[in-house]
Amino acid sequence: MELTKLQKDYVKNVLYENRGGSDTKILKSSIVTFAENHGLVFKKNITKVDLIDLIIANGLENELFDTFAGYVDVPYYDAAKLNKINYKQLSDLLQMKVIESLDRTGYKDAALYPLSILGFKAGELLEIWNNKNTTDFHRTRIDIKSDDEIEDIINQLSKVFEIQNVSKPYPHREYDGYYIYLSIRSLNNPITNDNYKNQENAKLKIVNSFLRGKIEELELKIQSIEADARECESYKLIKDKLDSLKTKLCNFDVNEVKINMLEKKVTYLEKMNTELKEKLNNSSGGRPLKFTVQEKETIKMYRLQGKSIRQIAKIFNCSTGLVHKIINQ
Repeated sequence: MELTKLQKDYVKNVLYENRGGSDTKILKSSIVTFAENHGLVFKKNITKVDLIDLIIANGLENELFDTFAGYVDVPYYDAAKLNKINYKQLSDLLQMKVIESLDRTGYKDAALYPLSILGFKAGELLEIWNNKNTTDFHRTRIDIKSDDEIEDIINQLSKVFEIQNVSKPYPHREYDGYYIYLSIRSLNNPITNDNYKNQENAKLKIVNSFLRGKIEELELKIQSIEADARECESYKLIKDKLDSLKTKLCNFDVNEVKINMLEKKVTYLEKMNTELKEKLNNSSGGRPLKFTVQEKETIKMYRLQGKSIRQIAKIFNCSTGLVHKIINQ
């Protein structure tokens, strides 16, 4: 098909997109295949953007856009913005069958449109919408909790209004629930109920019924919060007790670690003592007067453990004076 400038620009933007994974509508591999099929020579590691620029520079712009136009769909926000209409007008035109949406859906089930939605002349859709809305029908939106409620709501509204162009249910983007669009007009038959003398009062009554439901939900939440608040004080007491127990447990763990470290140190020193004794027993020339740093530390440790200077001198086969000197160093 012959693309308009707006459509070409949109296809070009989609071609340049590179969001990664399945979010990228047109992959680099597809563009590489296009370039190879048209005999272009390029580096193996060329970027997607540079490859597109190369294709356009070789005069293949129209062929490129025509090839990939079928891959492009237009989300509702772009369809409205680029045609300079609002979302409600876009939805109305869809219900009037002036435009068509795609079967597949986009983010949060929002409508997607074919590229032809950008083929209208500037202001054309707005003019069509204005011409179609010169009736006394009122286009409105109604929020619902479930799409199962639609039939019942339509039945209730039909008692008061003539109804046209009921949309499909759209999921809310911010919270659970749905909404629908529809056109309503007061019935010609006399209305005996004063609350329904005009369509605005009727609409307000419907909205009020939904608000009452919301108020009931909020009241239940308030009751739940108040119940939680009453339990808050007892919860605080229980939490304080648990924190106290946790502190005691942590202190116990720390002391246990310290004991284990001391026991390991004692075991190490006893082993060193045994080794020193064996060395003394195997020595034929008597105990040397000089001690190693490690031996001096062992002598000091024995003294801290309560051994007498005489006992330490006996263990190391030296004089008490030497032991006393080492301890006081």
